[in-house]
Amino acid sequence: MGVRVGLLEAGAKTGGKFEKQTLSTNWLIFLPFQPNNEKALFRKAMALQALGKYEESAGVLRRQTRLFPNNKTAQIELNKLLDKLKSQRRKEETLSKKMLGLDKYEAEAKAKKAGWGRVSKTLFMTFVMGGMGAILGGVVAYLKAQSS
Repeated sequence: MGVRVGLLEAGAKTGGKFEKQTLSTNWLIFLPFQPNNEKALFRKAMALQALGKYEESAGVLRRQTRLFPNNKTAQIELNKLLDKLKSQRRKEETLSKKMLGLDKYEAEAKAKKAGWGRVSKTLFMTFVMGGMGAILGGVVAYLKAQSS
């Protein structure tokens, strides 16, 4: 157990900046003995990110934030990772739409919708102004009838 703790302490001294192999070695050795170790979970998530396994890393960070809700570093890293995954998904969606030719259809639909939006706003304002004119006319007629 002392060797494993020594590995983690050595990792902490370097500020968490490891080579990919060193990162994976730290958590692989230590987590089987203490599966809910805060530092080991965080290092596992960072190692998975370094290896490009973002979904799996997000799962580990979610687990860590559930187990240790006061760990702000893990929460910040999880938010960064989730933002990265969202932007990655958007890029994939736009790329697939371009490949299938759906981006042109989507642009046309937005243009049609925007056109109707302007027309409906114009019609709404016309009805509002007409209603206000009718009310104002009624008030003037009432006041004129009261003064006579």
